[in-house]
Amino acid sequence: MPSQSRPAVLGKIARHLIRTAGRAVLSTAHQSCGGWPYGSLVLAASNHDASPLLLLSDLAEHSKNIAADARVSLLYDETAGPDDPLTGLRMTVMGHCEQVSDPVARKRYVARHPPAALYVGFADFKTYRVAVAEIHMIRGFGQIDRLAGGDAVLPEVMALRDIEPAIVARLNTLDARTLARCADPAGDLPEHDWQVTGCDTEGCDLRCSGRTVRIDFDSPALDAEAAWQAFQRKIRRPGH
Repeated sequence: MPSQSRPAVLGKIARHLIRTAGRAVLSTAHQSCGGWPYGSLVLAASNHDASPLLLLSDLAEHSKNIAADARVSLLYDETAGPDDPLTGLRMTVMGHCEQVSDPVARKRYVARHPPAALYVGFADFKTYRVAVAEIHMIRGFGQIDRLAGGDAVLPEVMALRDIEPAIVARLNTLDARTLARCADPAGDLPEHDWQVTGCDTEGCDLRCSGRTVRIDFDSPALDAEAAWQAFQRKIRRPGH
């Protein structure tokens, strides 16, 4: 099998971080302060194509800023583990933030952040998608890359989009011990709490007591049966 190109490898890394990170720093141009950069902490999810999803209130400063200038950046980081945080992965995702009325995107957001179900129906809360234009990625000292949005975000038409609820329901029929073994091999959390919350062509997302885990497939799953088999292979693999 031929090796992947550098943009393809970096794109996969970028998508993984976007899908696993539950929060990010959103930067917008503050309209009442002369366009100064305005940073705010937001809870983030991802669409099937790996583009970031946000749920924002019209009353928030960042929403007012986006209404005037849709250009934003999102800072994601994976720096909590290393002794020196600057050796960890972090990246700035730049793009245009746009409101979407897509119910699938909203459902994916709530599945990623269940407490949002309490206010997702409020009139002032809107779902936003960030159309990625460019990514600036740092993977450690001297490992700095720029990535075009098209190399990170998958094609717009996603094979599993319409059948995702059925796939998630089927995966959640697996017994609690099986899900726990796949998501948490070390057994640090109660096995009965794990639930599959989402599935896309590249993997599945699981959640337990506020903790989330990403299970990446070995190869893209383009239909429901392929997703089921890909998950089964992960279960059977030693260490899970």
